[in-house]
Amino acid sequence: MALTPDNYFALLFSIVIWFGFKPCDGAGVASPPTRADANFYRALDSTGVPRELFGVVWFVLYALIGAANFGFWLDARNSSLYTAGLILFIVNLLLNKAWPEVFFGYRSPSFAFVVIVSVFGTAIALLVIATAALNFGWVAALLLVYVVWLAVATALNAYVWYVYAV
Repeated sequence: MALTPDNYFALLFSIVIWFGFKPCDGAGVASPPTRADANFYRALDSTGVPRELFGVVWFVLYALIGAANFGFWLDARNSSLYTAGLILFIVNLLLNKAWPEVFFGYRSPSFAFVVIVSVFGTAIALLVIATAALNFGWVAALLLVYVVWLAVATALNAYVWYVYAV
């Protein structure tokens, strides 16, 4: 794939769309509601993971996902998996948007766990499709980084669900 003036705009558009839909505020940090629930935030703090880390990680991940979306759009056009891959990218994006609302807005780690498992599942499906369509090219490599982080995020969500329920 060569980056030409014709597809340069599509790369920028893909990344902007992912950042535009990202479930974070302008600083790249998830924005919990202002009315604090002491038990909920105690469960969050008990993970031992610095809150600042999440903003940095998600900022990088959204750039990678946007670039992967662009690469799939550009390189997999002739694949029979093209439509399925694009639909999965959209579903993954919407589920990603829903997770912070469920987790922070509704303070429901249990339902947020269902959502993040769905995000994880669509990311794995994207990785499989990108691998099949592109013979594990750079798009699949970017998605692999995303899947690894989602495994960590899913485990953290499960831990908070456990601690919050106790």
